[in-house]
Amino acid sequence: MQDNALSYNSLISLLPQEFYFVCADLPGHGKSDPFVEGLILEITSYILSVKRVIQHFKWAKCYIVGHSLGAQLAFLFSAIYPEVVIKLIMIDGLTPFIVPAEDSPEHFKLCVKEVEKVEHTTRTRLPPSYTYEEALERMKSNRRGSLSDHAAKILLERSLIRSGTGYRFITDQRLKYLIKPLYTMGHVEHFVNRVKCPVLLILAEDSVNDYADVLGDYSHIILNGMIFKKPNFKVVVVSGDHNVHMNYPERVSKHVIQFLVQNCSL
Repeated sequence: MQDNALSYNSLISLLPQEFYFVCADLPGHGKSDPFVEGLILEITSYILSVKRVIQHFKWAKCYIVGHSLGAQLAFLFSAIYPEVVIKLIMIDGLTPFIVPAEDSPEHFKLCVKEVEKVEHTTRTRLPPSYTYEEALERMKSNRRGSLSDHAAKILLERSLIRSGTGYRFITDQRLKYLIKPLYTMGHVEHFVNRVKCPVLLILAEDSVNDYADVLGDYSHIILNGMIFKKPNFKVVVVSGDHNVHMNYPERVSKHVIQFLVQNCSL
């Protein structure tokens, strides 16, 4: 969720040009304004943002693509508004993470504590300034998976502003502790069943084990017990890590092209 609209540049350049692509900076990302101070950020806060983009363009229906937590957001939107989404493409992101009901209070308490830390830091310290080379290294190192110099430089175009003789990041720092929805397995199952459009789920090979580590048995249940059994879901695994669509867009584009141009029946 700390990327910006330019994260799809390399991928889009390989996709069919008869499609009209719109990449939006969500609030607090890239050049978009952040949500108001004092608000605890939660992924569902962005559902209205996506809806407003669609309303702005007066689209009755559209295709939606999301990566990582953006894929979770796209999944939720497709379940809430199934009549709007023609096809859904999720790049290395599953359904929302599962939080068992009994763990919900402590989970939320921990998230609030982390948000308070970020708020205290932003109120009491000036944003750090970096040289361009330092900012580039931070962009590459402070994220899940690897990122090539080329991909990192693309992201920096909408992530930095001048600060004196250097640069500072403009991404909303609260995104470091975005609160995951307090969904149980039952919630997720109902959301999966509500998604009616064809879905392409592209998983990075290096991430498959990560999901198993983070989600435990839930990873197996979500993939094998839900998604693999749904006729409208197609799952492919590509070589690479979490940022494969930026580092090696050609590995992703061939699957996306095939999915976009085929008829709606999987």
